Amino acid sequence: MKYYFIIGSIFIVLVFGSLFLFTKRTVEVETIHFNMNETEEAFKVLEFDIKQPTYLPNNMKLREVTIGMVDGKQQMIGLRYGNKDDTHEFEFSATLSGESLKDIASKDEYWQWTEVEIGGIQGLVGINDSSKDRSIVLRIDGTLYRFYSKEMETRQLLKIAKSLK
Repeated sequence: MKYYFIIGSIFIVLVFGSLFLFTKRTVEVETIHFNMNETEEAFKVLEFDIKQPTYLPNNMKLREVTIGMVDGKQQMIGLRYGNKDDTHEFEFSATLSGESLKDIASKDEYWQWTEVEIGGIQGLVGINDSSKDRSIVLRIDGTLYRFYSKEMETRQLLKIAKSLK
């Protein structure tokens, strides 16, 4: 469980870092973490609307929420889902980012990306060459949604992604 928390935190820093890498200005990055007993509070303070999965396999529940801020403005929310014994987990994030799917597919040499249609929306399915981790990326109404898992099969992640409402 801590492993995913660390990966999620690193992911947030990398996302925000990539947003401002070439701007030659200093930015303040802050993350706010909410545990499984505080998830309702996280959604109350979230300053932008997101779609959430309506389908969750294997009795999964929301375990943790992280809100990422840049210069005091909320830019990203990350959610970690897990089953009762945390043997199956996936991470889901929504980011206010202008990054294109083409940019995502071209910038990481360790991932093999394939274009797919997800519920009528263009997206990407990625598999990490070395670790075999899986990721799905799509954009809905200007928000970039990402799904990530080490354990789940791609078809299961696609089913979750298709259920965004």
